[in-house]
Amino acid sequence: MLFVHAADLHLDSPARNLAGYEGAPVERVRVASRQAFRNLIDLTISSGARLLVLAGDLFDGDWTDYGTGQFFINELDRLGAHGVRVVTIAGNHDAATVITRSLTMPAHVTVCDTEHPQRVRFDDLGIDVVGQGFASRHVSDDLGAAFPVAEPGWFTIGLLHTSLDGRPPHDVYAPTTVSKLRTRGYQYWALGHVHHFEEVATDPWIVYPGNLQGRHLRERGPKGAVVVEIAEGAVASVKHHALDVVRWERIHVDLSELADLRELPDTVASAAAATMTAADGRLVVAQLVLEGATKHHAELLRDRSRVQAELEALGNSLGDLYVHSVKFATSPPVDREALLADETIHGLAARVSQLQASPELLEDYRALLKPLRDKVPAALEADVGLDALGDQLDMALETVLAALANAELAASEGVL
Repeated sequence: MLFVHAADLHLDSPARNLAGYEGAPVERVRVASRQAFRNLIDLTISSGARLLVLAGDLFDGDWTDYGTGQFFINELDRLGAHGVRVVTIAGNHDAATVITRSLTMPAHVTVCDTEHPQRVRFDDLGIDVVGQGFASRHVSDDLGAAFPVAEPGWFTIGLLHTSLDGRPPHDVYAPTTVSKLRTRGYQYWALGHVHHFEEVATDPWIVYPGNLQGRHLRERGPKGAVVVEIAEGAVASVKHHALDVVRWERIHVDLSELADLRELPDTVASAAAATMTAADGRLVVAQLVLEGATKHHAELLRDRSRVQAELEALGNSLGDLYVHSVKFATSPPVDREALLADETIHGLAARVSQLQASPELLEDYRALLKPLRDKVPAALEADVGLDALGDQLDMALETVLAALANAELAASEGVL
């Protein structure tokens, strides 16, 4: 017998991370979550699964209209026509206090209680599903601690939205531990909240399927759901299936052997080829990371606006590739470690790393920059998201190192 485990659908999540980028495929990204959900329904039907469990964050928050909810119901109706049952819970994004509109669920769909764990028994399948959703957005209690012990003779699935063992970088909601879950005697824990696929444990199976569709650069790579096979009362296999329709990626481009800057487009195209092949026809939204020790380092930093524009145009020429941004992470062909050995420069680099690892500190800096941003015409204002601020810190550090390296080179050649 097969069942499918998915989580973190975030239906109709807005394409905020592309807004304001000229030529960005905003519409394709905007509808991607719906197309990925259709793919999930198709997979459930085509695999012959008898059950679909959804571990929270089906929606991205309260809907602007009923269209989101109606789309969800229409797709679930397709499962009902094939005799597939569905059990779902609310997560922090679609908690009972967040979603103000109600849906009348089809008879084959069970939404678990938010006040206590609810057991849903399928006699014909020999399966118990025990789940509890979020009553409010911020749940700090260990919900898993209240889940009942499995009853003998039943294959039991635990359905929980949780930051298991405080998994970074996700917010801590309904925290619990692997050791706590093991005490319940379940054969499979279907978790949600973490947006990448992870087989946490196999005794028992504790799995995050990841989200169905990546929404920004922090959600890179294949996204989808898992198909679980049960044989003789135990998990026989767990297989992840990619269901995303837009693939976010970071493409690293090594420029250490670049002889002539005019060869940059061909070098980037070669680096992007493997990523596009792996995407299997999906739209790839990518950040290009130019890296390596190269004699072109100073010129790249000096002309980064021109270089970025040229590489964005290159992306369009390669087909289903949109260059979201270009990160300049090259270095001059000198001893970087020697430069960082200087106490002042080392302190600067350490502060940059600290800021990048602490979003709350970056928020403080963004607030400090607000008066300056308010004076910049809207047409010229740059992206000031936390990712952008982190990249700008990188560029600032690299600019300092490049200037020092170039000064050292000039001194060694007798120019200074």
